Amino acid sequence: MRRWKTFFEIVLFPLKVLVVGFILLGFGELIINENFSLFYTISNQYILIFASLLILVGRFVISSFPILLILKFVSKRTHSSSTIIMGLTGYVVFLITTMLFAPTTLSATSYSDILGISYSAINTATGILITREPIQTGLLGSFIVGLCTHMSYHNSRGKQSYGLFAFVDKNTYGVVLNILFCTIAGIIVALGWQYLDEYTINIVDFISSDITNPINMFLYGIFDRLFSISFVGESIRQPFWYTAVGGSWNSITGEAVLGDVNIWTKIISSGENALSYGRFITPYYVLNIFAIPGLLLGMFTIYTDKIQRNRLVVFLILLIIVSILTGTLLPVELFLLFLCPLLLLFHILYTGLLFGIFEYTHTYLGFRFSGDVVTALPGKFIDYVVFLRRVDYFSTLRVILIVGVISFFVYFFMTRIYFKFLAFDLFDLGKKKLITEGFTEAIGGIDNIKMINASPYRLIVQIVDIENIDLIKLQKLGATKVSRTRAGLAFSFGSSSYMIKRLLDRQIMANKRNVE
Repeated sequence: MRRWKTFFEIVLFPLKVLVVGFILLGFGELIINENFSLFYTISNQYILIFASLLILVGRFVISSFPILLILKFVSKRTHSSSTIIMGLTGYVVFLITTMLFAPTTLSATSYSDILGISYSAINTATGILITREPIQTGLLGSFIVGLCTHMSYHNSRGKQSYGLFAFVDKNTYGVVLNILFCTIAGIIVALGWQYLDEYTINIVDFISSDITNPINMFLYGIFDRLFSISFVGESIRQPFWYTAVGGSWNSITGEAVLGDVNIWTKIISSGENALSYGRFITPYYVLNIFAIPGLLLGMFTIYTDKIQRNRLVVFLILLIIVSILTGTLLPVELFLLFLCPLLLLFHILYTGLLFGIFEYTHTYLGFRFSGDVVTALPGKFIDYVVFLRRVDYFSTLRVILIVGVISFFVYFFMTRIYFKFLAFDLFDLGKKKLITEGFTEAIGGIDNIKMINASPYRLIVQIVDIENIDLIKLQKLGATKVSRTRAGLAFSFGSSSYMIKRLLDRQIMANKRNVE
């Protein structure tokens, strides 16, 4: 599990970039949101162009996250900038290979024109123009390409500087190796993806067999988050949002509208009542407006250094505002995935529970949208508050508010409980005492500690004599990174950092009592 904690240090920067992407996308969409125009109409052409710029840049950053993850992973693991070129080349080769070798019988949501890569050709047998696109492998593809690049780099280090191809240096040889490895990996993924595609289709078919069943909606909530976190969310969202499996509705003109989001958009745009639709969106109002702010506030209380907490207050307020106005669900989930998977598991199950509860109580509130489901931001505050003017939605809004307030406190206290009691044993299998005593010994004893503070993923210690620290032993105990900060030495122990701090505090107090 130490390696998993190392991944958190690697993905932290790409996660911050992803948050920036969501902020840009969110505020861009907020400016052009039809509901926002009910309060204030923006007609300035330059502001609208700027909003479009924010949206396009935000979408690009979000969709590029798997690539950023690869580049950060390979550069961090090898400490070489040449691996960035290897990784980017390998990813493009991997995409092209999946595009050319993937069966054409996969569901449409399995393909995506990532980086604009596509291939069109006329079938000589039928005369029909066929367009191929790479398979959307999400984070799985990032992991595969990252592994191939890592292998290519290390294998290329043993290349001799003489021979038939002596003009090819080690880095160039690494690129060649990575092209070979990623081509092989792409072929295997392309030929095997049909089994994952069949599995996804079976999930969709089972849930769509009765979307009015709370159990089915509970399962939808779970799989929606699992697929979204893996960056293949289109496979589960697209059918329910835009096709008949999400419902159908006929307008008074006889137009047939398919898909829950499509139906909601059409009905609300026409000024009619859509109380029976929006079941695939409602829980996101609770998650964005109440639950995620509760989680962020709970995590904020884990910072024990008052100076650091004061510095983070503005950032916390900004994150909460962004969550309420635009949504930051995916970045927070990825943060939990690499820092505290058990807390993510709770969140996923709770999300499924929300879908089941709202289906059981027939509480629905959708949002108007048409476009890419991967970068969609459902459940924004502006889309909630606009219905306060409509009496027929009072009951729906009241139920969402009650469930939301309860969820805020559930997430706040669950976050606190996790970091206080559950984080340590998840990774270290009950070795709290062993690791705490080992840490004390590795830093030169209790008397060598001036002050100790913790954050959700780091332990910050002010040391009396730095020469007494045993870095090798600290690494064996699970410290993935040791760095200097203004507040002292920072030891990255992942989510167990806060628990270690509390255990050390007890040792310090016991030592003081013995001295007295």
